[in-house]
Amino acid sequence: MRELGLSETVTAAETSIIIRLEDSHGTRRCQVSKSIFVDASPIIRDLSLHASANEVIEFTAHDVTVDQLRQVEIFLERRLGLPSIEIERPLRAELQAIISEWDYDFIHDVVMQGMEMNVLNVVNLLKAATLLGVTSLKDLCAAATADWLRNKSDEQVLSAFGIAEPYSTEIDRRIGAVFPWLAD
Repeated sequence: MRELGLSETVTAAETSIIIRLEDSHGTRRCQVSKSIFVDASPIIRDLSLHASANEVIEFTAHDVTVDQLRQVEIFLERRLGLPSIEIERPLRAELQAIISEWDYDFIHDVVMQGMEMNVLNVVNLLKAATLLGVTSLKDLCAAATADWLRNKSDEQVLSAFGIAEPYSTEIDRRIGAVFPWLAD
C-alpha cells in the first residue's frame, strides 16, 4: 500500500486500485494491489469488471483510516489463495480454539496490539472490512468481538466502548423527541 497525494495520478491502472479514505482527519488516497482486493471483495471485483483495462478504479471508504486499510491489506496478503474462514455461529468455544494460529495472532497482536481493552480496534476494523466488502475479515472481526464480549460485565463493556451511561427508556424518550419519525 502506498499513500498518494490528493491529485497524484497513477500509471499502473491495470495492477492498482485507489481507495479514497474519508474520515475526521480529512481525505487521503491510497494505492493498493488490485489482485489482492479483487479476489477478496465483491465490491472491488464488480468495479473492476465494469472498468476498461487502463481505467483507474477509485473507491471511497468513509470513516476508514490508513491504519485500518493497512491491516486489511496485511490480512488479505496472508490469506490470498487460502480457503475462506468458516466460523460457526454462535461461537461454541473460545475463538483461539476455532481459528488458525495466524488469524488469532493477527486479531490479538496486530489489531488489539496485545491489549484486551483494544476491542474497539476490532470493531473499527469490522466496519472497514464491511465497507470494503471483505467478508472473511468481517466474519473474523465479528467473532473476535463476540468472543471478547463473553463473560464481560456491563461495566467492562460500557468502559471499552466509551459509553457513559447504559441505554434506558429515558434515552429512548430523548431520542424520540429529537427524531419523532423514528416512532413510525
